[in-house]
Amino acid sequence: MVTNLRPISSHCRDDLRTGFLRGLATLALVTSASVSAGTYCVHNAGELQAALVDVGNLGIANGHANTLLLTSGTFVATPTFFVNQTSGFEIDMSGGYDATCSTHDRTPGATKLDGGGVTQVLNVQTNGIFSLTHITIQNGLHNGSAGGGAQIYLAPPQPSSNPDAVVTLDDNIVRNNSTTYASGGLTVYGKGTLHFDNNLFVGNTAPNAAAWAISMDQGSVVYVSNNTMTGNTNTSTGAPTSSINSGGTIAAYLVNNISYANTGAYDFYIGVNTAQLFNNDYAALSGLVVASSSGNVIGIDPQFVGAGDYHLQATSPLLDIGLLSVPGGLPALDIEGHSRTFANKIDLGAYQHGDGIFANGFEL
Repeated sequence: MVTNLRPISSHCRDDLRTGFLRGLATLALVTSASVSAGTYCVHNAGELQAALVDVGNLGIANGHANTLLLTSGTFVATPTFFVNQTSGFEIDMSGGYDATCSTHDRTPGATKLDGGGVTQVLNVQTNGIFSLTHITIQNGLHNGSAGGGAQIYLAPPQPSSNPDAVVTLDDNIVRNNSTTYASGGLTVYGKGTLHFDNNLFVGNTAPNAAAWAISMDQGSVVYVSNNTMTGNTNTSTGAPTSSINSGGTIAAYLVNNISYANTGAYDFYIGVNTAQLFNNDYAALSGLVVASSSGNVIGIDPQFVGAGDYHLQATSPLLDIGLLSVPGGLPALDIEGHSRTFANKIDLGAYQHGDGIFANGFEL
């Protein structure tokens, strides 16, 4: 029984992706070990560690869908926040809530998971549905294997006739993580479907794939759209900022992303022969891209608003040039909760402009 968590009976979650995530859920209170857990309102690192144990394979909430709502603030990982849930069920983690988890603040950075420069921040193993939204992964350090900030493994279904895992990583910030191995910010691997949208990767460091690395098994499907990667540093010569790889045939789509001003030979390493790239801004890539790829712009300065501010200026050439018909579906909102489109057009990157003009000249 978990006594230091404050569970709530219901909440309205963001409609992140029709067909993959539930919208409204009325869930049971955690009142005893005999009652299935539903929604946790999590206020500190100790509560988060306890909740992850609860929803894992050996926890009292295993066997049911669970939602972890994290309040605004900084959660220091001592040790790494870890969950192994390979029973095929759903775990949703979302940040930016008030103390009662009744009000949601979508401001990027409201909830931070922090490695303190001494440990990996988050390690997830799942063969069900997993989502991570509105959370900052920062200051992680993980040497000896991939994933300085976070590592997510899509495990094989059990039994094998069950559906493959579905992972959604939307509206997160991954910053200032490092490793001496590979993938400073985030690594995702295994078999299943990955949706990877509206994320900001900045200030991550690794010998290879400083921002992120995706390595998926035969038959997987990967959607990478409207992410911003900038200021990430590779310490090895000839390395890419981000990479997507596979030991077999997968479907991979990279759409409306910005990769600019990173230190490395390439923005993307494409290690699959089926990857399609549409309307991305990057300087260089390595690997094969199918002939149907189109709309990409090469080495264009996004004209970010300023240091630490990755909105696009009103004069940015990346406004309104994104692909509207995005494979896998377009998120309804951007990283800040603004409409993902304006006047039926979409910008590149994690931030979308709108119809309000502020003093700095940026349209929100």
